[in-house]
Amino acid sequence: MNKLLKDYKRDYIFLSIGYIVLGVLLLFMPETSGRIMCYILAAISAFFGITHIIAYMNQKYPYEVYRFDLVYGIVGLAGGAFIFIRPDALINFLPIVLGIIVFIDSIVKVQHAVDLKRMGYESWWIILILALCMSGVGLLMIMYPFSTFMTVVMFSGICLIVNAIVNLYAVFTLTKTVDELSKKTEKIIKETEEEIMNEEKDFFDMKAEDIEKGKDSEQSPFQ
Repeated sequence: MNKLLKDYKRDYIFLSIGYIVLGVLLLFMPETSGRIMCYILAAISAFFGITHIIAYMNQKYPYEVYRFDLVYGIVGLAGGAFIFIRPDALINFLPIVLGIIVFIDSIVKVQHAVDLKRMGYESWWIILILALCMSGVGLLMIMYPFSTFMTVVMFSGICLIVNAIVNLYAVFTLTKTVDELSKKTEKIIKETEEEIMNEEKDFFDMKAEDIEKGKDSEQSPFQ
């Protein structure tokens, strides 16, 4: 397995573990974890705003006047402050945000299924069906968010856990298939190289024999 594929597998495993941990917290500690998640998002938004304001202050005029870092910074800080002061307001949008995440993640898994089909994996359709089901769940979360706080958080936790399990199945299947295909390709290349080397050896052996026969024929009149 090449380094790029190993890194991809590692990152996807860590992402799925994060989904599972967050999903379990949202499922069994909905009120506490939901508010903590809001505060984390507030901190991320504020950090985003601060970094863009700093970038704006370090701009070199007149070459970077169209980067809009100040606007991004103000929006990020204002959003972070609003979420920190009114976390309940974000809770109403939590299923929509998580639904978007699940939906985008499902589209990635659809690509995984197509890649597996192109590589000849017979059970590629299982991942495709799971991906389509999760994309439907994501759309459901976006279009029909639940009204009660507990229902929102717990349902979001269940969706994250299921999505993480599908992620793990997809990434392990994909990396295993790619690894097997790479080994087959390497074997074919090795066998082809050995055949070429054997053919070259036979060719040079035949040439050597022809040269020896030629020498013998030239020496025969003098014997």
